[in-house]
Amino acid sequence: MQKYIIDHITRVYYIKLAALAFQLTDGYNKKTTHQFRTDTKKLRAFYRLISLEAGQAKKLKLPGKLHKMYHHAGTIRDLQVQIKNVEDYFKKTGIKLHTLQAMLERRLKHLSEKKGQILPGEYFADQEKKAQLKSPPQLHAETLQQFFRQKKEAIRVIIAKARFNPTDLHNIRKNIKDILYVTGIYTEDIGSSLPMLFRKNNEMKEMEDLADELGRYNDTGSILSFLKRNRRAFKDREKQSTLFYYNKLEQEQKDRWNKLVARFTSMTATSSPGSHHLEGPLNDQ
Repeated sequence: MQKYIIDHITRVYYIKLAALAFQLTDGYNKKTTHQFRTDTKKLRAFYRLISLEAGQAKKLKLPGKLHKMYHHAGTIRDLQVQIKNVEDYFKKTGIKLHTLQAMLERRLKHLSEKKGQILPGEYFADQEKKAQLKSPPQLHAETLQQFFRQKKEAIRVIIAKARFNPTDLHNIRKNIKDILYVTGIYTEDIGSSLPMLFRKNNEMKEMEDLADELGRYNDTGSILSFLKRNRRAFKDREKQSTLFYYNKLEQEQKDRWNKLVARFTSMTATSSPGSHHLEGPLNDQ
């Protein structure tokens, strides 16, 4: 990949982010908020890739203000997901969690109205120029393969430890997402095929499914933490119904954790004796 393509990809994502940020000035629409975060993560994954080529001296990372806006949008997105889950629970059971929903909606309103979080278009244009000054003259195929090897090895190390706490699961998902995002940049943004990545057509789908399941685990963990922190806010009749909702979510989280652990254990079991490589979608080519 030549420098003009590297700079083109950087430009495309900063243009996308500028447009999405402008849309967010009218309110944190669910779809736009999610897309802003997704495109920011794609740019971050691409930065991690080209930093391998550029070396430590010219390592690229998300600029501070963009990271702050990304984090703010993430907090809003979490609240939007939690509110939807509470609404879906009411539709399914007929049980209305008034206090919990009101608390989430107040928090969402407060964060959505917070001033100074949305960056102007000029900021994204300036960051694009700064990134191009640090971008390498080219990106070798060997660097791309090294990037995927590092991500897969990071996942294997976590799985080998077999602790699977929330931080471990988050890091597994983050590394899988980096693989998927960079693959998408190559196959969708610049129309390049990457035959060295996957031995079977369904391996990409398996990785996507695993990342989605890890995402649901993370989302459930967020609402459980919120309920724990605010447990004294629930009074009288709603205290019991909220506790029932909490227990339901906690059981779902345990079941999801057990399935994830079984999946990772199965991946480890199918590796050859004495080998550190896992079979399936995370196997090196």
